Amino acid sequence: MAPESARPLLPGLHTLALLLPLVLGCGDDTTADDATGGSPAAGGSTSTASGGGGAGSANGGGGAGGASAGGAGPGAPCGEPEVPGTWLDARTGLCWQNPSGSDTDDYGWSEAIDHCDQLALGEGPWHLPTIDELRTLIDGCPGTEPGGACEVSDDCNGGGCLSADCSSCEDLAGPGTGGCYAPPELEGPCSLFWTSLPDDQNDGFSWAINLRDGDVTSVIDGSLMYARCVRPGP
Repeated sequence: MAPESARPLLPGLHTLALLLPLVLGCGDDTTADDATGGSPAAGGSTSTASGGGGAGSANGGGGAGGASAGGAGPGAPCGEPEVPGTWLDARTGLCWQNPSGSDTDDYGWSEAIDHCDQLALGEGPWHLPTIDELRTLIDGCPGTEPGGACEVSDDCNGGGCLSADCSSCEDLAGPGTGGCYAPPELEGPCSLFWTSLPDDQNDGFSWAINLRDGDVTSVIDGSLMYARCVRPGP
């Protein structure tokens, strides 16, 4: 057992141990935000539930992607009164079905057309987008975004219009949520979506756009892919 004279030193050491971090911390500007990559307000990265980076929104969009995508603002719906489950693209005036997760279930091409024709969501009618309409959602892939060198369009929809410019961007390297080549306001999968136009030079094939890599591609009609319906806004 320690001598009586040594016992008062133990509380003193304990107190010093508690005070030491506070003393060392004086004058240090480091914050919890700095330790985790910076606060959104300061432009640092912040982790989100959906894995998006940058000074993002709750759904993971943000950073440069949020600034470049334009649109009517995060989740701004169409209609007066506004219709939940829609998004108005202020750049084009088109109103898009804006579901989340599995609400954009896989469809074959003819099923996708029927799905959009029958969609009951606010004011209609809705339709499966044309090539030109769906290409307006491509953001950050120069070859296939509107005005890009890829010639596939509503007026040129045969396989002969397809070129290397129609598949020239890297996988998941876009400015949108998680690297998607789409505005961050869009919810749902970053994947292949049907257009309403068949490939005029290949029977049983129709056109689709892959928002994962910005590709415009011809796909066999029986393939199961996603459908995002559209109508004129607001």
